[in-house]
Amino acid sequence: DWYARSVPRNRDVPSESDLRRTVLSSECLPGPVPRVMPNSSVQPPDNPLEAPVFEVDEACDHRSDGLYHPDALDTQTREGLDRLTRIGAECFDVDVAFYALVGSTRQWLRKHADLDAPGRRLAASLCTLTVRENAPVVTERIGEETGLDLLVQKSGLHFYAGVPLRSPDGTPIGTFSVMGRAPQSFSEAQEECLKDLGRTAGGMLGQRRERESEKRVQERAEMSRRFEAVFEDPGMLAGVLAPDGTLLDTNETSLRYIEAEREDVVGEPFWETPWWPERMQSKIRDHVERAAE
Repeated sequence: DWYARSVPRNRDVPSESDLRRTVLSSECLPGPVPRVMPNSSVQPPDNPLEAPVFEVDEACDHRSDGLYHPDALDTQTREGLDRLTRIGAECFDVDVAFYALVGSTRQWLRKHADLDAPGRRLAASLCTLTVRENAPVVTERIGEETGLDLLVQKSGLHFYAGVPLRSPDGTPIGTFSVMGRAPQSFSEAQEECLKDLGRTAGGMLGQRRERESEKRVQERAEMSRRFEAVFEDPGMLAGVLAPDGTLLDTNETSLRYIEAEREDVVGEPFWETPWWPERMQSKIRDHVERAAE
């Protein structure tokens, strides 16, 4: 799953600079149109727009992490990433510049990168390769040797350069990529510039993650404070049970009610504690078991 946002541009003529050419070989590409993970039993969805932009093992661990989902991006982060795509489009004089994150489908490529179906499939294949390699990928002229020539003809896109976006532990979680309708050379200096844009984008995502992590810590602390306020209410008998009915903790009010110490009751089945007469124990046990379900 990926998220993409881009700045389309019109460009008809390739650069005339005599720069280093890096041509992607067929040995590097995972295949013409990767749709599922290698050795995966997951089938492509019936609706192509619902297909993920990539399916690679490296990013799977982060798919359940809401902090990397595009819908969870705050305005500050989204606007910052949008500025980077505009800079990328101007800097490299390309038709499309976009960032992509785990968490969405090719529908995002249609909506935010203005790519048609062949263009989305081409971008998906090359973004997949970028994440799988976890390294910059540059193809100055996507030709027959890549196995993507049919998609190139249909989409009109001939140039791709992308760098991986990484989580703090180094796992690739997306790409920052540029694509063009004309083949073009890409120098080492340009590749370093693209890496810098990718690092800047990754830094924005990292800062956003830190803000969200701090927010979650504060929310948990507030929930804990509220729980303690309720738990220690002197007018309430309160306790905490494990799913099997074992008493884990109880407040001072409930202990005074039965004139017992905490160690006398903690660890015991709740229905066998002194709060309940023997005739009620079976009913209390039933209530606890239903609650656990």
